[in-house]
Amino acid sequence: MRAISIAIGGAVLGLKRHEVRARLESISDFAGIGAFMDQPLKHYSSGMQMRLAFAICAHIEADILIVDEALSVGDIVFQQKCSRRLRELAQAGVTLLVVTHDLSFVLNMCQRAMWLDGGRVRHLGDSGVCVREYVTAMSALAGNAD
Repeated sequence: MRAISIAIGGAVLGLKRHEVRARLESISDFAGIGAFMDQPLKHYSSGMQMRLAFAICAHIEADILIVDEALSVGDIVFQQKCSRRLRELAQAGVTLLVVTHDLSFVLNMCQRAMWLDGGRVRHLGDSGVCVREYVTAMSALAGNAD
């Protein structure tokens, strides 16, 4: 198999060898790390590792996908590609649980949001309301409240 890192990542996520083979080209194209795909994982930058990890996860058939700040790596083109893929997955019925500080992402991608502060729920509900409450609270903390 050309890209052992994809095979290992796929196996960790429960994919069978033939499933990895069937998705190999698509995962490789999505990750966009070119010739590094054939290099050992230890030679990847942390950003390249995150790109590959997201690409593998975005190509499995899951009911729930948990994404923790994964979109904070990579250039804007890769971030947009990830957002499009997440939108496709959501439209296909996959439940997305996304941990992020990217308020634009929350507003554009989420119907519901939860704001955690010190391990406590500060808001749970409509994403627009959640973002407004968060921004208001953060502005007050910074001394910028009206």
